[in-house]
Amino acid sequence: MDCVLGVIGARMAGTGTFENGTEILSAVATLLLGQNETMLLGLIFTLAYFTTVVGLTTACDHYFSKLIPKATYKTVVLVVTLIGTGVGLVLDKVGTKARVVE
Repeated sequence: MDCVLGVIGARMAGTGTFENGTEILSAVATLLLGQNETMLLGLIFTLAYFTTVVGLTTACDHYFSKLIPKATYKTVVLVVTLIGTGVGLVLDKVGTKARVVE
């Protein structure tokens, strides 16, 4: 997958300047699919990420329920959600921008 993303990034280099990989993938999707289909692709990605988050939260609940028997489902889900959100916000502030080599 990384190789394919690298080829896409290299081919898009001549079409403009991009701040990060998200902008490159968005431009490729718009170029290949058009604006309406790009929004559909965004919805598909959102649903895919949502199912992943639900699966990871459920797995954490099962693990911590066995590790700490007194922990309720609601408590574990709340803690996992808050920690995940906190980590996401910290990573966003630190910056995860792709480094583009010229």
